[in-house]
Amino acid sequence: MALDRRDFLRTAAAGAGLAVTGRGVDASEVPDAKEPDTKEGIGAPFVRSGQVPDVVVVGAGNFGAWTALNLQRGGMNVVLLDQYGP
Repeated sequence: MALDRRDFLRTAAAGAGLAVTGRGVDASEVPDAKEPDTKEGIGAPFVRSGQVPDVVVVGAGNFGAWTALNLQRGGMNVVLLDQYGP
């Protein structure tokens, strides 16, 4: 079955309506989140002590990387953060 744009928008609107009214999922059905285990997890992110940036750019996508590069070219001390690390 092919899903055209009109059917997609209708389904998305119905899902958004359920989410807004809180009728999508009963809270008792959602499992409790467990605390992350630091021994098995990736641990704390790499942090450089003593570094004080002028600007922190969050997200290293096309625009984030471009912004960080141009700010650095302009003489700013820039830290670029991405979900995979600094």
